[in-house]
Amino acid sequence: MGTWPPRPEKTGLRRQSSSRRIIVVAVPPVDELDLVGPLQVFNSVNRLAGRAIYTIEVVTNADRLTVEGEGGVLTFIARHHFKKVEGACDSVLLVCGLGTRSVRDAALSAWLKKMAVEARRLGAVCVGAFCSRRPAC
Repeated sequence: MGTWPPRPEKTGLRRQSSSRRIIVVAVPPVDELDLVGPLQVFNSVNRLAGRAIYTIEVVTNADRLTVEGEGGVLTFIARHHFKKVEGACDSVLLVCGLGTRSVRDAALSAWLKKMAVEARRLGAVCVGAFCSRRPAC
């Protein structure tokens, strides 16, 4: 029986020296599961690997760093506003809620277009896909 995950020397894969930076953009109010679910998945990968493969930053487009959940039970605190994101990142993930899927935020839309070129991956969770396809999210 082998080990899981396979050791890099056994698979020919090289271990990356740095973690992959994931920027999660929360447009409040967010669907709580859509925010917590992906965070838990990335954290689980880190735990299973025994090292930080992913580093995660939750940012927001709101004036306040408090990100309300749509259910009214959970509240989250973003690290900072998306305009303060500096440096390279691997992936950008947009998280919204049913109530914010039609929000128009021209600054966020322009930033997402810029990040689509700079980041390796741009994605959205559930109804965030509606927001990310709009010309002025």
